[in-house]
Amino acid sequence: MFIQFNKKLIVILFLFAAIIYYLMYFFQLKTPDNDNPTGHQCYHQHSESLPSIQDSRPKDKSIFFHETSCKSAQSGKIVITAREACAVESAAKLHPNYETYLLYVSPGIIKNEGTESDRFLQALLSYDNVRIRHLDLGNYVEDTPVESLWKRGTLERSYHVTSHTSDLLRYLTLWKYGGLYLDLDVVVIKPLDTLPPNYAGVESDSLVAAGVINLESAGLGHVLATYCLKDLRENFNGTEWIRNGPGVITRLAKNICASENVRNFIGRDCAGGFKIYPSEAFYPVPWYNWTMYFMEEYVRDVEVMTEDSFVVHVWNKLSFERKVPVGAKVPYVLFAQKFCPKVYQECERNGKIVITARQACSVESAAKLNPNLEIYLLYTPSGVIKKEATESDRLLQSLQKYENIKIRHVDFGEYVKNSPVEFLVKHASKFSHELDLDVVVTKSLEQLPLNYAGVEFGTSLLSGVLSFEPTGVGHFLATLCLEDLKEKFRGELWPSNGSNVITRMVKSLCGDRTASDFVARTCFGNFKVYPVGAFYAVARHNWTMFFEEDYVEEVEEMTKESYVVYLWNDLSYQRKVLVHARSAYSLFAKKYCPKVYNECDDFF
Repeated sequence: MFIQFNKKLIVILFLFAAIIYYLMYFFQLKTPDNDNPTGHQCYHQHSESLPSIQDSRPKDKSIFFHETSCKSAQSGKIVITAREACAVESAAKLHPNYETYLLYVSPGIIKNEGTESDRFLQALLSYDNVRIRHLDLGNYVEDTPVESLWKRGTLERSYHVTSHTSDLLRYLTLWKYGGLYLDLDVVVIKPLDTLPPNYAGVESDSLVAAGVINLESAGLGHVLATYCLKDLRENFNGTEWIRNGPGVITRLAKNICASENVRNFIGRDCAGGFKIYPSEAFYPVPWYNWTMYFMEEYVRDVEVMTEDSFVVHVWNKLSFERKVPVGAKVPYVLFAQKFCPKVYQECERNGKIVITARQACSVESAAKLNPNLEIYLLYTPSGVIKKEATESDRLLQSLQKYENIKIRHVDFGEYVKNSPVEFLVKHASKFSHELDLDVVVTKSLEQLPLNYAGVEFGTSLLSGVLSFEPTGVGHFLATLCLEDLKEKFRGELWPSNGSNVITRMVKSLCGDRTASDFVARTCFGNFKVYPVGAFYAVARHNWTMFFEEDYVEEVEEMTKESYVVYLWNDLSYQRKVLVHARSAYSLFAKKYCPKVYNECDDFF
């Protein structure tokens, strides 16, 4: 039953992968960007690490996965997610005669501290053919065709560093050793050892994908790998996510198959031994239907679509935020139970609610400064709060000390089956305030009007801080936003479905061309637009100011009139700061979320 509210009750709502994301899922999700172009210092760190891949001697019968983020360095140990671990286990399980290599660019060692990630790694190491190794990027590219991309800093200036590093490494590893490269968002469901030594597969009629590539170490395979590296060196583009991965292998296929039309060489052997497989071999469910892997009603459809598949690809760039409960009868879980049973078993042991320090700080700051408001933290993933002494557990317990914080589960899957827009129009606008989970509330919001938003810059509002009253004008405005989202949703443009919705709505109602024209005005009865300084005083392109000690006084001056400070999590999430550091964010946290701050370990 949905939570009922008294008409006089005002609620601050934190959406944990909740309402707006579920609407996006239903209409084909946004294309998220996990990369942080300034957050890859680990590529240059030389600290205690796993054994080096360069001290190993991989054979042609090897399978390679690359983990190119800095999550392990920031965690102080090697870490892995459930889906990544499932990909590795499925490959190792179905290929006992192959060595399966999981290569980390980040330094770090495996620790056995009992966390879920630790248990996943131990599960993988229980396979005799799994090798987890460190890849020192600087050394790895020396004397190779792509050395200049690293030495000139081209790779690190990319807007998609993590993805583009992975693109480079897949071709480079196959050039060095030969073998099979797999993305970390796959499940292997049939052995690939009967396939020819050189192959890839199409994703669509226009694109050969780079998530599954096999090249032999000598002969034609090495020639093709060399072509790919030279293409990457000459055509590298740091602004286009797709150009350096599938773009490279597509250009190769068009060249050696002598056709610009991908459909012409599906199923063919080109250049005397390079085979292009149809989409059902490795990418049976297209990216725009990725949700089928996570919905019960598509179990039979996915079974049929994957009958001739060797690998299923779950499109992590779209699906990474879609969590499913252990035991759910959805295609992905059914694949996991069968093909990565050890990892799945470790998932069954967990099932708990988690939160990061910064997310917890957002919630505490809202509760602390708004004692007369109820603060709802809503989780769409199912789970319970456990007291296992992890940092996340302690953070959640510190939040529960506030009488006005309510932590609840929302099963949106049940509500959105028939009509998500109908449900959201009826229920989402029962909440008054909505805050993103990458904010710190620095002044009480209780005295602000019932309906408001804030300007990010001259031409745009942002949807990180919104308030709509549950009836009247507020409900009408929420309905307009949802109708706009339904009609104008664009899965390839991130701002289109968030900030652009509220911007279009306000421009329409207020009759102005730019957001700055209606700042500080009240239009359409009682909807107020606040200036930049109210919620987004530090601009997106200056996000590092929150984390550098040199800017403390400047940030204090910029935010002195702010109700909320916004941290731009899509850029800053990998930027860790030491507890007690003299940065602006640390000072905000110490003052406005003291209980969370005191529960943090070394980093915040």
